[in-house]
This record gives sequence, structure tokens and C-alpha cells, in this order.
Amino acid sequence: MREVCNPGLSAGAGRQPAPSVHFARFDPATMGPMPRRYLLFVLDGEAAETVRGLRRQWDPVMAERIDAHLTLVYPQEFDDEELLLERAAAAASHTAPFEVRPGTVERSNLGGVWARVLDDSGAWAGLRSSLLTPPFRPYPVTPHITIVHPRTSDRSREALASLNGTRIWQPLRAEELLYTETGKGGTRVLDRFPLTASLE
Repeated sequence: MREVCNPGLSAGAGRQPAPSVHFARFDPATMGPMPRRYLLFVLDGEAAETVRGLRRQWDPVMAERIDAHLTLVYPQEFDDEELLLERAAAAASHTAPFEVRPGTVERSNLGGVWARVLDDSGAWAGLRSSLLTPPFRPYPVTPHITIVHPRTSDRSREALASLNGTRIWQPLRAEELLYTETGKGGTRVLDRFPLTASLE
């Protein structure tokens, strides 16, 4: 497994991380006893900058820890890391970069604020289906980008009053799947899976 603890480090021979990827410097001393691992996309495109601005405004702690992202697989959905990463590598090699559209900004299921993500092409759902076959246990989840998380900001009500129903119209582009570890000290990238299938 490759490990990238700083956004400026190379993730592989001759390949640099996409410039839009931002993760806080990883500090093992403050990660806490149970860091959590995810498969996710850091999204690119004009709308990504809009979302980053909202996150910095309403939840700067979260915005500093991890870039705006769309989660594909959550920690509670898998218990065999090696199998998950084997599936991720295979799926990424057969998946072309794709676009999703932000939906409306609304209250999240945790009491924070998120922007729903519209998976018009079905690529996000298709990847989840291919990755989370048995023995894994997919949960019913809503594709979204978090703007305010109640764990890192107490401004959910204020943000919701200001943003509820707001629509971000520009598309977002997913080009690389990241395997990450997140804890109190920040987020680090453990592995990268570029989407390499042809668009044709």
C-alpha cells in the first residue's frame, strides 16, 4: 500500500497528486485511537471551488482537515481492507472519469449541512455495487458533499438558514479514487486509483 502523508508528495513513480487535493498535514500523535478509512473522490471543477468556499466559511476546521469530497465506501461497510483495495484497483481500471451534479443544499442526516449529489450517469452507484458485494455490507447512503459537520462546527443552524435550498449548478468531475485515513490530526492518503478507462 502506498502512503502519502503530505499533499506535495508523489503518489507513484512520476505521478503527482492533482493540484485540487488538499489534506491537512498528518500528525500521528493526534489521530486518536480509532482513525477511520474511506474510499472517496476529491472532486474537481468550478463547482468544487464554490463548495470549498462554503466549507471554509461555515466549517473551517473540517475544511482544513480534508478537501471537499464525495465518499464512495464508508468504514462500517467493509472489514477486509486487502479485498476492498483489490476491487478498487480493478474497478478504477474499468471506469472512465465521470461527472456528477450538486443538488440542493439541505440538512444532513447527522444534523449538519450537505449538498446532495446527483449521480446522473449512475457511475457512483455502479462503483458501489461492484465494490460492496459480499462479504461486505452496503448501507443505504445518500451521495453528498458535506458543508457543515456537527462534530467540527456549531454553525449548522446558521448555515442552514442561509443556504437551505441553494442550488449549485456547475458539474463536478471525478478522476481519481482515494483511499484515506482520517482522525483528529487530519487526513492522509493511503492509496490512489486513477479512473483510466477510455471515455469512448
